[in-house]
Amino acid sequence: MAVGQSLIELREKSDEEPSCEEAAELIARLVESDGSRTEARERAYRFLNEEPNNYTVRLLLAKSFYLDRLGEFCVHELQEIRRRGGSSESLNKLLETFGAIAGDVVSSENYDEEEVSVDDDSEEQGVVAELDLDSDFTDALEELLDEDD
Repeated sequence: MAVGQSLIELREKSDEEPSCEEAAELIARLVESDGSRTEARERAYRFLNEEPNNYTVRLLLAKSFYLDRLGEFCVHELQEIRRRGGSSESLNKLLETFGAIAGDVVSSENYDEEEVSVDDDSEEQGVVAELDLDSDFTDALEELLDEDD
């Protein structure tokens, strides 16, 4: 990744070549900033127009939807990763979790409805679930990157 470069430098390189390594780094940084996720999604779509099978950027796009509480769009991107051949234990776990929360059954060989429970009365459990999902996004990203190597 393009570590150490400023956002300005990353934006310039991303504008020149929307699917370069610096563009992916920029998207990753923007996803983590509340006020920049719209830009992250726009850049992710430009990136994916050129490289639709880039699991890293697609997962970052899914995470941006998740962080902005746009679960349906998040699930769509996670399913798109799977449809395009991406597979990992963490990706399956994310799909199962979002499917259970949305009340949808997300197809997976390892799906168990009782595995995921959401208690609306417990704010603390919601925070724990959110932290776990953040970890699952990170794990899925690492696993998908390992798969590409």
